[in-house]
Amino acid sequence: MKIFIIIILNLIVLWIAFEYKKANKTKIEFYNSAYYFTNDLIAHIGFNKNTISEVFKSNSANYSLPFKGAVESYLTNSKVLKSTCLNNEETVQIQEFLNSIGKYDIDGAINNLTFYKLKFEQKYELLKQNFTKKVEPIFKIIIILGLALSVLII
Repeated sequence: MKIFIIIILNLIVLWIAFEYKKANKTKIEFYNSAYYFTNDLIAHIGFNKNTISEVFKSNSANYSLPFKGAVESYLTNSKVLKSTCLNNEETVQIQEFLNSIGKYDIDGAINNLTFYKLKFEQKYELLKQNFTKKVEPIFKIIIILGLALSVLII
């Protein structure tokens, strides 16, 4: 019976650890996709004058699933952004970014997109650094705590 409890406990701890790690990776991929999306918009806005949805659809294979879902919800649901991987502050920032597209002339739009591109790049780099400095060690600590609990049960 103890072995069964230990196995279940370790499976639960592993699941929690992997979900924590996955959530942080998802956010990193989201901001990486946002960075590339702004690059695509900058490239297309000056030359082709495509709409947001045209640029998004033409390059959607290059974006992460959470980013695709968030932008698709924004484009289809009356300009409301929905994302499960972002906190409220980040959601507001992405919402402001998407709302700001198309409100300026070409030069203003390129300056606006460049501003957000730098913000997304900074956030991406910060999240990547936090992943190696904080997420990886916390992931290992969670697993070690699960093993320690197993030893205590024995």
